[in-house]
Amino acid sequence: MLGLKNSEVRLVPYQQEWKRIFSEEQNRLSQLVTGFEPIIEHIGSTAIPGISAKPILDIMIGLDSLDKVDLFPWTQFNQYDYYLLPKVQISGKKVIARFTDLQTQSKTIVAHVVVKNNTWWNVHLFFRDYLLDYSHERFAYEQLKQELASKFPSNQTKYTTGKLDYVNHILSKRGEDHA
Repeated sequence: MLGLKNSEVRLVPYQQEWKRIFSEEQNRLSQLVTGFEPIIEHIGSTAIPGISAKPILDIMIGLDSLDKVDLFPWTQFNQYDYYLLPKVQISGKKVIARFTDLQTQSKTIVAHVVVKNNTWWNVHLFFRDYLLDYSHERFAYEQLKQELASKFPSNQTKYTTGKLDYVNHILSKRGEDHA
């Protein structure tokens, strides 16, 4: 199943049900933001069959403008336990999370709202697609994540920071011929 408490870092083996859950959430989110012409993609490690991942589904919602986030039907989002994370300040991105428990900040889904075909959009899709295409990179990434999860089981910030060099290594391959 999905879900992690705030700051918890735990990896679980890949689960086929993540595809189904993504499809359900993609449909739900599409209905909530239908007037905004979104493109919704499954990103992150739960989108990569065969590798361990934190049991949190990462979703990317592409819009024509981030200004449209302010116009979302937030009352309806909240009915499905989705909330905007205003403290998460990332240039060019808004972050929404689906919580199972607001007190412990247990999340099951993180939705990254970005501008379609902009830098964040392209970077997230390139990273996902590269790992899908290259098994040796996929498994090297999984090994790094396992090491970091063991080292930082209660510090998501250090876990994420520890992955940056590897992520940048993969992103440096953008524009190269991968045939």
